[in-house]
Amino acid sequence: MLKKISLHNVRSFRDLKDFELKPITVLCGTNSSGKSTILKSILMWKQTLENLSDTDGFILNGKYTSMGSQEDLLNNNAKNKIIRFNFQFEFDFEHQDETSKVLKNYFNKLNLGGLYKIVEEESIFNSATGIQIDFSFGYKVNSEEESGIEPKEYILKLIPVIDKAKAKVKSKAGKVKISGHDSTSRSSWTQKMHDASRIAYKKAKDGGANWDEANKAGLEAAKNVAEGKTSELNGDFQNIECTELKISWVGKNKVHLEWKNIPLGRRVKPDSPAAANLSPKMQKLKGGDVTFSTGFYSSDILKFSIWEFGEDDDIYQKFIGISNDFRDFLINSFGKITYLGPLREEPSRRYIYDDLTNM
Repeated sequence: MLKKISLHNVRSFRDLKDFELKPITVLCGTNSSGKSTILKSILMWKQTLENLSDTDGFILNGKYTSMGSQEDLLNNNAKNKIIRFNFQFEFDFEHQDETSKVLKNYFNKLNLGGLYKIVEEESIFNSATGIQIDFSFGYKVNSEEESGIEPKEYILKLIPVIDKAKAKVKSKAGKVKISGHDSTSRSSWTQKMHDASRIAYKKAKDGGANWDEANKAGLEAAKNVAEGKTSELNGDFQNIECTELKISWVGKNKVHLEWKNIPLGRRVKPDSPAAANLSPKMQKLKGGDVTFSTGFYSSDILKFSIWEFGEDDDIYQKFIGISNDFRDFLINSFGKITYLGPLREEPSRRYIYDDLTNM
């Protein structure tokens, strides 16, 4: 669900940071304090996302709200003409409600290893219970552009979330208990937990330990991985902390792409031949950047494609794939927002009375 919203240079707000939304949120304040701006910003994105094929900018005046022009949207005291929106979503994978199920299915459909699987199997938080999605879009108000805007910045972060209370590890009577992971069937273990446990068990047995001692060493190793404390398997194949994509429009027809921790799309054992072959690619996926003077195209504010490729075209395609899949996610998320408008008639700016005695 949508958890926080930030607004920069939007109407009455010079810089509204991390305004938190609860299941029930009541907005109170004086006139022109920004209550309507928060609601209208969400509704403006909703009506835009429902009609992206009809515009390459924002639909300011539509089905749900009217914002005037981009100049009207811009804060009167803005030092520049940059407007920025930020939305933070957070989902708990352990909730078995319809939204969580849909989200899991959505993430699993991504041909990138699945964002859900990144969190559950490849994240440094191996016991992660959900994911936080942090999205920012900034643009310059420019009346010379047909859309009225000049895109400047697009930032998408996919951040594993861990509930420390749920992930709390307890030791009892010499036994190793990993919260959220069954130590007997181990069906919930991640591959990295299995690998760490196997290595620790073998090392203990080779050192003369009995079965109980070796088994406990294996469980401790798995627990450490689950807690993100250690891993002998780090290095090129370190768990993913946060996937980050950034697009900056740095000049006329010039776009700069940056990325961190793009998922490989499949699990690879660190000591396998495939790992050795993929090591250079893994390094590039961990972070990089490229500037396009031509060949980068956007059909709307959220849909991108690349026409000219280089030697890392598969990485660029993953970048574009994640951003375009996120576009579908955003459309779906805002599509679930229901708006019930005012039941009273909107007041007029002036009223004419013929009978002055009734005034």
